[in-house]
Amino acid sequence: MSVLALMVAVVVGPAQAAGTQWCAGKVLHVLTYADGSVHLFGEWRGDYTQMCNLAGDWKGVPALTCKAWLSTAQVALVTGRNVIVQYADAPACNAIPAYGVAPGPAYLMLRSD
Repeated sequence: MSVLALMVAVVVGPAQAAGTQWCAGKVLHVLTYADGSVHLFGEWRGDYTQMCNLAGDWKGVPALTCKAWLSTAQVALVTGRNVIVQYADAPACNAIPAYGVAPGPAYLMLRSD
């Protein structure tokens, strides 16, 4: 393999690993900061990932949607029900960047199982 091909593989390789992800499991913690940012600690990640911000739009997620998602996350936490968080373009669920570096989710689903 040529040096150029190797460099392209290294640079492009990780980007190809990203794609649509459906991260499923239990919400173990819900964290809301004074600035309005809402973070979930899901068992699929093992760390906090920001979902949205109550104070305004965040990475394509409107504040009104964030209010609904916060409520959904709290219900999931209290009842122990599973959720699915869908990301349009993200690495594997256990490798999604933590806290505010996380990509904006496309949806949060509360499951009946």
